[in-house]
Amino acid sequence: MPAPIINISVTYMLHRHAVNRVMIETAREITDVLKKRLGIILTVFAIGTAASFQITGGVLAHIIEHTKPAGASIIYLTPLEVVMLKLKMAMICGALLTLIVTSYFIYRAVVKHSKIKIRRSSVIVTAVLAVILFGSGVLYAYFLLPLFLDYLYQSAASTGAVATYSIREFISFVILIATIFGLSFELPLVMTVLVRSGLVRYRTFVDYRRHAYIGLLIAAALLTPPDVLSQIIIAVPLAILYEISLFVVRFTGGDRG
Repeated sequence: MPAPIINISVTYMLHRHAVNRVMIETAREITDVLKKRLGIILTVFAIGTAASFQITGGVLAHIIEHTKPAGASIIYLTPLEVVMLKLKMAMICGALLTLIVTSYFIYRAVVKHSKIKIRRSSVIVTAVLAVILFGSGVLYAYFLLPLFLDYLYQSAASTGAVATYSIREFISFVILIATIFGLSFELPLVMTVLVRSGLVRYRTFVDYRRHAYIGLLIAAALLTPPDVLSQIIIAVPLAILYEISLFVVRFTGGDRG
């Protein structure tokens, strides 16, 4: 084997070993920090859950009033169903608060104990944009869901079926759809970060556009009843969002080939 090739191979192996060592050390530091801050994390989760539980009743009433189709009935099937649903919603809120605190501890550990340089301003801007985009997705679902659920109700009523929803199943469906749209609206930010970091090239997103559309149609088929109109109601906004993401990446992420 020629000497230049051997030198390149050795250099690559040494570089890869150094990168792996840094990643392992960083992971250990993060684990140690989270262990030391476990009490704070659990306290935030408990306080967030307890505080959220006090308002879940009003939130449930508003969701039902806003999204329930006229003529449909909401019932509970077991004595503890409503209480457990409120507790589940409160725990989700507590978990979200815990995620924010945990992310902050991880950020501090990475900056302090590794050679990775992360500008605080970039982290703040990214976090603010993530919250705004997620809130925009939830807000979009807030206005879409009444129309979507009313369509499903009318479709079922035309067959003679009577709509009687379990409160747990109904609220879980509403929260699931709202969460999906909230996460979907993060797509421009995620794609921009991937391109700017060099992990994915802009051209890759363009070349795999059709594959993305197929994936969106499959996701819509899994989340909706087996009829074309309801799938279109979910898939088309996601496809439009993907195109918007490409536009955003093109002018903010930079064309990395």
